[in-house]
Amino acid sequence: MKAVEFSIDEIKKIAGEIDGIYTENIELGKSFLDFAARFASMPGTVILMSGGDNDCSRYHILGAKPWLTFTGRINEMKIKAEDHSFNFRADPFDTLRNILNAYKPYVQHLHGHNIQSPFAAGILGYLSYDLKDSLEKLPRTSIDDFYLPHICFFAPSIILFLFLNALFPEKVFCTKTLKFLKIYRHQNNR
Repeated sequence: MKAVEFSIDEIKKIAGEIDGIYTENIELGKSFLDFAARFASMPGTVILMSGGDNDCSRYHILGAKPWLTFTGRINEMKIKAEDHSFNFRADPFDTLRNILNAYKPYVQHLHGHNIQSPFAAGILGYLSYDLKDSLEKLPRTSIDDFYLPHICFFAPSIILFLFLNALFPEKVFCTKTLKFLKIYRHQNNR
């Protein structure tokens, strides 16, 4: 595996560029979990559920059909777009930063069209506890028997938000209307 620092242009060459975003409100006739279950068998589906009735429990988010997947363990990275996979050695945080910078205009496009969105970075995923090993050497106190990625993010082409609460606790409401976003992109010549 070669050591590579991916540039913004290289990432865009792999995954294409965002052409537009289609939005629509959808009436939800069932629970969000029941609705999200339709997507459960699709690889790269992510669901984030806000818990409880707190003022900070504002959204449920579903991301599906990722157009870009980024995973890694220690410094072994993988970027997948469509049917292309690229494996390389790099710092996981630098790679994540490059991906976020590559698609910053897409996120700004959301906010530029007055789309109320809790989706600040344009990707969904996680950073594992074991990613700490990329920053410093600490004693290992657990067994890594599942061999899951230390860093894993998906850039979904379908995003659904269910707005649970207003920004202020005295205006708490629950809606059954989803905000649907479909991301359109074109592939660059490779």
